[in-house]
Amino acid sequence: MTAKSQISTEAVVIGGGLHGCCTALNLRLRGVAVAVVEKDAPGRHASGVNAGGVRRLNRDIAEIPLSLASLELWRDLPDLVGDDCGFHATGQVRIAENDVEMAALSARVDELRTLGFDHEELIGKVRASGARIALITDGDISGVMATSEVESGVDIYMGSGGAPEGVLAAAALRSIGGQMQGRLVFRNDDEKKRARKMGIEDLNRKYSLHELAGGDVMFAATGVTDGAMLKGVHRFPGGAHTHSVVMRSFQMAYGAASGSRGTFPVNGSARGGW
Repeated sequence: MTAKSQISTEAVVIGGGLHGCCTALNLRLRGVAVAVVEKDAPGRHASGVNAGGVRRLNRDIAEIPLSLASLELWRDLPDLVGDDCGFHATGQVRIAENDVEMAALSARVDELRTLGFDHEELIGKVRASGARIALITDGDISGVMATSEVESGVDIYMGSGGAPEGVLAAAALRSIGGQMQGRLVFRNDDEKKRARKMGIEDLNRKYSLHELAGGDVMFAATGVTDGAMLKGVHRFPGGAHTHSVVMRSFQMAYGAASGSRGTFPVNGSARGGW
């Protein structure tokens, strides 16, 4: 903005950091014309390193409710502004290096449970029993399917994620064999109201595999990026190579196909089938 330029606005926010931008956004959502004055680029400096706002592991217990509320806001950001703004949630691990630290972590988890928080888990006791634990940040469906593959070495899967992914995982498991239980996890009262509006009366109900995916189920998927279950789309001059899987519960059948698509005839290979 030059010294001679003029704008007409109802509110002026000085500073385009995280607080300034959030203030401007909420004012605009309420129909207020607002201008942000920033000497540099908005969202830079300390505002560009705000991961601490959503960190919950080992956080002061008094700050956890604010951190949980912040996490919900960040997760809903694409619906609000049409962009995830670079936010990608990942898991965190804190290591106890001696018995004293382990006792402190155990006491903290007990206190969190008493207060109703369940975001921290002790995995050391499980590993001490001889079990191996693999921590994943995404790939819920492939993680569930791995429990039915002998060569995977995975016996059980536990986690939380989107409800649609849970149904998809159940549909896949119906076709290859296995058992699954799940319940809805609500982040706020609005989600509980939405569930009740959809006819769900028991918000703590535990759903079985056949309740999650009943009837004759067919599951089909094609990889977009390389993952544990499927390879992603790999482009080449004139086309692309894809990797897909198709499964059906009625016949407990599993088929995987790998092929190429392009503007000219190419050969593909396939294995499995009905």
